[in-house]
Amino acid sequence: MAAEVFAEKGFDAGTTKEIATRIGLSQPSIYYYFGSKEGLLKEIMLAVVNDLTAALRQARSNGASSRDVLAQVIEQMTLVVAKQRVPFTVYYKEFGRIDVEIRRALQDTEREFVAEVRGIVQEVQRDGGLPAELSPMVLTEAILGMVSWTHRWFRPDGPLEARDIARHFTALIGIPG
Repeated sequence: MAAEVFAEKGFDAGTTKEIATRIGLSQPSIYYYFGSKEGLLKEIMLAVVNDLTAALRQARSNGASSRDVLAQVIEQMTLVVAKQRVPFTVYYKEFGRIDVEIRRALQDTEREFVAEVRGIVQEVQRDGGLPAELSPMVLTEAILGMVSWTHRWFRPDGPLEARDIARHFTALIGIPG
């Protein structure tokens, strides 16, 4: 609910009073559990990063070949982004609002995440599943970009489910999903 308020109104205009009302708690309860409005924002952002990291771990455990692993990364990430599109919106929209130390920690985690996906992309390139002459960094950023921007346009009541979209993404890069 806090993510919905921040996504709709922005961090500055969203109030703990409105969040408490939507959740069905008292405003002091928000401060008891999260310490501050910034604490709520921190929890939203940590949840986004943790969900993506869990999706990457799940994908790595499901695939046999490097292509399978990359297809699973794309599918698992797409499922997370589709399910958590409101928190993703808040993450991207309000990232600059978070405490500097937390922001640095999140950026470090993001760098590790991207590096791990880049390693998978490089494996697929070595195995002949993606063009070896292309930059692994560009391929990785393109893959992560197409998946993460899903939060902007995906609608659960739309014509495609998240898994269908993931299959489109993998087909787009020439990897069967």
